[in-house]
Amino acid sequence: MGTAALSELRELVTDLARSTKELRQSQKETDRQFKATDRKIKELGTLFTGQWGKLVESLLASGLVEVFQKWGLGVSAVSRDYEILDATGRKLAQIDVLLHNGGEDVAVEIKTTCRPKEIDEHIDRLARLRSGRREYSEGGKKLYAAVAALKYEAEADIYAEKKGFFVLKSSDGIVEIGNREGFRPRVY
Repeated sequence: MGTAALSELRELVTDLARSTKELRQSQKETDRQFKATDRKIKELGTLFTGQWGKLVESLLASGLVEVFQKWGLGVSAVSRDYEILDATGRKLAQIDVLLHNGGEDVAVEIKTTCRPKEIDEHIDRLARLRSGRREYSEGGKKLYAAVAALKYEAEADIYAEKKGFFVLKSSDGIVEIGNREGFRPRVY
């Protein structure tokens, strides 16, 4: 191989090495941009989901006082995002809406779509509420459970009623108790 050919080959190898290095740097930058874009999309998704959840809560919680007053439960106060804290102030659970009257309270879980697992999770929250608040653990107040949702999947509404929950359904913007006639709520 002649000197000119060898020199040309070296130049090609150098160009190839430089191009490969530039390509790797470009790929790293592209990967960084994709990761940044993915992070932004996730943030927007979380923001949308959170705002959607607040909207659904507002829609379904707005008529609860009247619904339970019709049922015969004289609601005198409403707490939203009711937090149950332990003795150290650590949050044990949160109830979306807690309806109060003198001797009975209703803990309402609000969902866009309710599935049976959310009923079980609410039962766990009720247990933490009962153990974390003396008025329930000492039997001074009755605690009932309710679930409100725009949609029930996998017969979650039937499952909730079997567990003694008030099942709240929305139709044409009106929230109503959807339990069958003769339903008796369970005291938790």
